[in-house]
Amino acid sequence: MRAKSKLFSVALSALLLLGFAATLSAQISHQVQSTPVDVVQTGLTEVMGEVRLIKSTIPANTPQTTIGGTVNVLYVDVPISNTFSGQRAVTLGGPGGTCSITDVGGITIDFSAQYCDDPGISFQLFATVTNTAAGGLLTISFPTGLVVTADGQSIAINGVRARVTGKPVGADVNASLQALPSNAHSFINVSQVRVARTNDGLTIQATGIVAAICLPPPSPTVRVLEGFPGAFVHNATVAAATPTTPANPRPRFGANTNTHVNLVVTGLPSGVTLTWPASVNASTGTGTLRLVSVSVDTAIALYRFDTTDQALSDLTAELFLVSPTVTVAITAAVGVATVQGQLYPSDLLPVVGLVPRFDHPLEPDPGIPFVTVQKCRTYLLFPFLTNAAGSTFNSGMAVANTTNTTGVPGLVTPAQSGSVTLYGFPQFPSGGTQTPVSAVLASNLESGNTVAASLDGITGFAGFQGYAIAVCEFQFGHGFAFISGTYGSSVPVVAEGFLALVIPDPAFTGTRLASPPLTANSGENLGN
Repeated sequence: MRAKSKLFSVALSALLLLGFAATLSAQISHQVQSTPVDVVQTGLTEVMGEVRLIKSTIPANTPQTTIGGTVNVLYVDVPISNTFSGQRAVTLGGPGGTCSITDVGGITIDFSAQYCDDPGISFQLFATVTNTAAGGLLTISFPTGLVVTADGQSIAINGVRARVTGKPVGADVNASLQALPSNAHSFINVSQVRVARTNDGLTIQATGIVAAICLPPPSPTVRVLEGFPGAFVHNATVAAATPTTPANPRPRFGANTNTHVNLVVTGLPSGVTLTWPASVNASTGTGTLRLVSVSVDTAIALYRFDTTDQALSDLTAELFLVSPTVTVAITAAVGVATVQGQLYPSDLLPVVGLVPRFDHPLEPDPGIPFVTVQKCRTYLLFPFLTNAAGSTFNSGMAVANTTNTTGVPGLVTPAQSGSVTLYGFPQFPSGGTQTPVSAVLASNLESGNTVAASLDGITGFAGFQGYAIAVCEFQFGHGFAFISGTYGSSVPVVAEGFLALVIPDPAFTGTRLASPPLTANSGENLGN
């Protein structure tokens, strides 16, 4: 009896082990791998790295058979932006069978040979994409009865694009895997992998210029630096006059345009125009920025990134120095214009149908001074003026705007007008304190006109004695001063006049020079 019980127990154990082995074989065991990528932190449609499921069994090459269920790949906290057009199906094996699902939005799911090489049996799989509160969800539905024998057979998911805005720079984007039912698939090593890390995609710096309206100005420079190697991509075929498809292109995964950089100049004074270069080759790297469009006021320039070899471009953060030519009319307004940049196409400046897109703000904020326009000034030095309190002396002066030379043969000057302001520096005892004063002699002295005044009639200058500088907001200003003294008489007893000295305009020299040489067109460059 005991022998029969022992035989029954052995038989029962064998049946249980057989059943347990059958249960194990009724699922696919996967090693989970990923190929993480760097993505632009302001990207609305950034390509995530590959997720790959690789069959792995102990003992090796154990046949495993699917049961009906799903593999769910959740892109945690980021919505998928290239959703499937409904449910996508693929027939694996059999006549007309394929080995991949490719959606027009760019997502591809590739199955290796043993998932689809049985010519006599067809299995149909389905894939769907939905966005949930937890993130974008890619679901692959498997049928019952698909047998996979060899280890190393894989399912590779590529081309998933996600909106990563809202995540800080340096944040990881993870994909979490789950099987439903739980015994349909097993994930041997990990069930969550990193697929991307966010980075700043662009750095804008600039070297501004000061433009005096009476001189050809220098060119400012915008420094456009790719935020990290690979941030800029050449995806789309462009005009025949420029490179079309680069060597070693990246898979497009639904992309239909290249990365663009939008440069915006704010506050460009009227009368000032910018001529942007048609193309700018990288100072570091192999890419080129090509001008696509310029706004009517020339303040906005849109550049497209092209490269002859995407793989070479991806080796380094590429640098572009964009230097527009500045034209300043003699009648231009004064002011300071700043420059900013952004990756584009942008939600801020949408263009329907362009992918990839960025939710990239203009940076830096505030903008960088780019073009500072100022009038050409004349600085007139009156070495000595007096109306000292208690004295019988007074000083008068006249300032002429000599930009009107109408009718004078061979002498043509641009008509200019502007204010005349007198800055006084009174005499003071050695070791004492000086208190400068100032007053406006003319708020707008027209071309060809003259303003005259005496110290006792200028606010703040009554009782003044010292030197003064008149600042004329125009070229070719000239001054004359006259000092008279009565010594108690009813009429002047002594009088003296002199011409004001022309100080070189710092807009030309960069500073006040104590001695020659003077810069051409500085004030009137009289050579002294």
